Amino acid sequence: MRDTLYNIMVEAADRVAVLDQDKTYRYRDVLDDAARLYERLNAAEKGTPTGTHILMSAERSYTSVVMYVFSVVYGYTLVPVTAEIDNRSLARLINELPVAFFFTDTLTDSGSSRLLTVAQQAACPTLVAERGKALSDGAFHQPLPPLDANSEWLATPSQDNPDLYLIFTSGSTGNPKGVSVETHNLLNYLEATRDEFGIHADDILSHISPLSFDFSIHEIFIALFNQAAIAVLRENDKFNFSGYLNRHAVSVWASVPSTVAYLNKTRQLNPNQYPALRLAFVGGEPVQPSLLHTLTQAAPNCTVHSYYGPTECTVAMMACLYNPAKEYAQHMPLGRPFGGHRLLIQTEADGAFHATGTGEAYIAGPQVLKAYWKNPEQTALRFSYHPKHGYMFRTGDIIRIEEDGNHVFIARQDDDIKIGGYRFNTAACRTFVEEQTNAEDVVVTPFSHSNEGTFDRLLVVTVNAEISEAALARIFRDQYDNYVQPHFVNVSELPMNRNGKLDKKALMEKVACHV
Repeated sequence: MRDTLYNIMVEAADRVAVLDQDKTYRYRDVLDDAARLYERLNAAEKGTPTGTHILMSAERSYTSVVMYVFSVVYGYTLVPVTAEIDNRSLARLINELPVAFFFTDTLTDSGSSRLLTVAQQAACPTLVAERGKALSDGAFHQPLPPLDANSEWLATPSQDNPDLYLIFTSGSTGNPKGVSVETHNLLNYLEATRDEFGIHADDILSHISPLSFDFSIHEIFIALFNQAAIAVLRENDKFNFSGYLNRHAVSVWASVPSTVAYLNKTRQLNPNQYPALRLAFVGGEPVQPSLLHTLTQAAPNCTVHSYYGPTECTVAMMACLYNPAKEYAQHMPLGRPFGGHRLLIQTEADGAFHATGTGEAYIAGPQVLKAYWKNPEQTALRFSYHPKHGYMFRTGDIIRIEEDGNHVFIARQDDDIKIGGYRFNTAACRTFVEEQTNAEDVVVTPFSHSNEGTFDRLLVVTVNAEISEAALARIFRDQYDNYVQPHFVNVSELPMNRNGKLDKKALMEKVACHV
């Protein structure tokens, strides 16, 4: 994978690689800047940095693309972290990984940052990029390793290093968990997307996702692998998304559904607005067909796919082509697997794996990872090896496999909860509330007023519902038994995390006064 990507980029030396604001960079520029950084680090005052992992807290930019290429070409494992990571978690990464250095380009006006301070206090080498300058011109500081450093500190990067990047799940289904993606996992994904969707060198791919979200891996590496161009969305362009898409003539776009909903809400999805857009992927959470319909009207030349795949299976492994002439249910089907993957159903009846039916979904195939980073309990729960199917990942999703091979998402397994000792399905409740209120979105989540670890109440949050909370409560009482006594709250919008997914902690803080 490392040699493959390097050779592809060398072959495309004079092609455009990155469009960042008003500047254009060619593949030659990217490789040269990565090489200069390597030389700079080798000439560091205290010798070549040891360690195989690069921790990175950075914004989308040409500089961060160079860092991705640098890590691949020179044998490092990149670890992108969100700017919101807490001090303790960052210190743990520094202490438990063989870190070469911590890289950041997000500083305050005083020239520092909270995360940079944590790294420096932990005696971690640091590289700070200077705005508007080459990555090799950044300020590099390497303290001497502590005397009690373990042997991992002495590790050095190698082309044989199988771990390409270590990324953390969004935490939308629990606490964030780290997974190491190996070179062969990503190579399969890149080859599969090229063959399945026909991405080519004349394409210009959007780069709009935070670097800590695995959609950014899709955006950057699919472009590089196909000798295409990456169009960077800077933070200050987020409120003029339409201008960004048209200025760079973006032809391939990937995003979470909330991004499409935001564009629709801010009137940036007008008919025929994006003629250059030819291919779009929308995924990361259930996708409403109405959003894809609006997108196809704004981009009449665009083929749109809903996209499915957990981080534990290297970005995605299933897609469904949206057909504007077809009637869909409330959410888009997941479609069919690609890239040599299989989705198998395990039923409660016999515990065996089946190619049809309804039950909890397990994924098998070449992109399935093997374990969570330093989390043996969750690894044992989610990852397994089957003598027939190979490595498998237990998704926690309840899925129905149709006779025609199509896959339909039903609910999360953890959507089944107990309230007052009675089993209750939050997904079915959400569907019922959406139908009754015509709300833009609905969140149903249990909570408790006690510290006993059991749920005794239900919170139902609607977004711009067309009926009042009191009217919804009356309808709800007619549908459900008295043991379910929800609190209904209507809001104008839901809080989202940096990955564009629901921030449940922020939501509970927002509606705390109502419960």
